[in-house]
Amino acid sequence: MPGTFLERLWSSPMFLEYARPVSEDEVYSPYSYYMRKDGTLIFCTGVLREGKQILILAEPVRFPRIVEIETLARRESLFDFPFYSITKVCNEGSMENAQDVQKGEVLKIIAASEGSIMDFRERSYYGGAVFLPSEMAFAFSPRQAWRKAVEIGNDKVKRTSEWVTSVSSITRDDLGMTGSGMFGIIDADDEDVDMVYFGSLEQLLQIRFAIRDGVVNGRFRALEEFGKVWPLRVWLNEDIQQCPFFVLRDPSESFAYKAQIDITDQIAEIEFTVSDDRMNMISPIVLKTENVTIGGSAAPALPLVITNTFYRGDFYEGDRLHGSSAMIATLTTFGGDSFPVYLVKEWNVLSKMN
Repeated sequence: MPGTFLERLWSSPMFLEYARPVSEDEVYSPYSYYMRKDGTLIFCTGVLREGKQILILAEPVRFPRIVEIETLARRESLFDFPFYSITKVCNEGSMENAQDVQKGEVLKIIAASEGSIMDFRERSYYGGAVFLPSEMAFAFSPRQAWRKAVEIGNDKVKRTSEWVTSVSSITRDDLGMTGSGMFGIIDADDEDVDMVYFGSLEQLLQIRFAIRDGVVNGRFRALEEFGKVWPLRVWLNEDIQQCPFFVLRDPSESFAYKAQIDITDQIAEIEFTVSDDRMNMISPIVLKTENVTIGGSAAPALPLVITNTFYRGDFYEGDRLHGSSAMIATLTTFGGDSFPVYLVKEWNVLSKMN
């Protein structure tokens, strides 16, 4: 067949049902997938900036399988084309150091590609990779993926959609899907439903409350996977395991959107109480703190920004937390206001004390 791997992929009618070329004024959104010009699929977790340069925070998770290598990465087919996926790669069934294990597999794939897959930038405030809008070729729409799932009559997506619109004021226009569903991989027998909810902060809190209330009252059961209990990933019933992703319809509701972060100091140990949890499920996560100590001494009650989605939905008002690693940074909002924040980027460094 003529053409390179990417030329053939990008001309595939199946691919073009789910992907569209990025625009010059593309609005990059957490929990959406984007394809880089080398075919790498990245999972966006946030948008920051350096000066006027927009930065896409993302996990590079799927790669064109041009060369066969020995790797822990899963082999999968997307749009009838071969890819490697590191989405389920972990450390012997645990999330402990899983990010390091995944990075090791990514480096293997890059090295074997002989230059066809570009390397990635890193920043001290984020554990994943950082990308520029100019590197992106295609965007995948959560709303389009949801519409496709509805069109083909996926019953689990239909019932989850009915549930969320019954417990909140969002509408069907506010629903999306992420994960494999963004690439048309929708198995009627798969229990996992990766839903994306777009709304105002108040609307998203309605959904979060409904999930937590269901767990507390025994209607839902929180998922335990990779040695961790995920408070917002729940079994809605016997056959639907909902994995929700919350996206602000107006991203500027979060001061962290398109903010610039400059690290000013490292913290070896911090303890604090969560005083406001309203953005604990947004990415980046933002918590307000009180009764803060650093190394046992009283410290200012600054906002905490968590750039790792590992913790989304984990911490609530009144929780007393211990952090074995953190940073102090100056955050400058897109509007130009500057103030200090605490920042956490690693997995497994925050734990509850109460």
